Amino acid sequence: MLSANTTPNRALSDKEIDLNAFQHKAYLANDIKRNGYKIVAIGDTLVTPLRIFNNKQKIKAIADIKDGDKIAIPADLTNGGRALKLLEAAGLFTLNPDKGYVPNKTDITHFNKKVQIVEAESGMLANLLPDVTAAVINGGNAFTAKLDPYADSIFSENLDPKTNPYFGQLVNVIVAREADKDNPVYKKVVAAYQTQDVAQTLKDAYKGAYVPVWPGAADYKLK
Repeated sequence: MLSANTTPNRALSDKEIDLNAFQHKAYLANDIKRNGYKIVAIGDTLVTPLRIFNNKQKIKAIADIKDGDKIAIPADLTNGGRALKLLEAAGLFTLNPDKGYVPNKTDITHFNKKVQIVEAESGMLANLLPDVTAAVINGGNAFTAKLDPYADSIFSENLDPKTNPYFGQLVNVIVAREADKDNPVYKKVVAAYQTQDVAQTLKDAYKGAYVPVWPGAADYKLK
């Protein structure tokens, strides 16, 4: 069991575990940059789309958002930046393009709607929804909070890799130590995950909260 202050990436680097699968590529890249971990993605898994969930007592659509409204986003750098990019795509403001996929609030260069950005731990965002106008919540936390990814949201990340230049950063991955990236057992783990049965289970169990995105997953004929 990992201690409360041990991240899966540190545990992997320290050889406490052999693989992990909890993060998207943007988070992985940032953690490697900050901590110097010798770890690497060995297989794509899924995307947990960020969506804007509305406080139904206050608004029904993006167009209803007005100056002064509070929008809650994740507090961590990579998912907070991702949330800001989503709000930019929704037309609420413009971000400094030089900041790429990891902007922060200070990188907002122009407000179309002078919203207030409220940062909170990702798992708490659904609880904050009654106190804000909207919240940017990922699929996993929305599912845990029993929010329907379609009926309860008003805007979603673009999951088309052809039109979203940041799509690759959204993809969650199975990660190993660099020295073990060609381990044949680990390759079997990846192959066992990347199957139509797993894709069907994700669809059936999570109702759109998780989307399979490994190579070939888009070609499956899911029921």
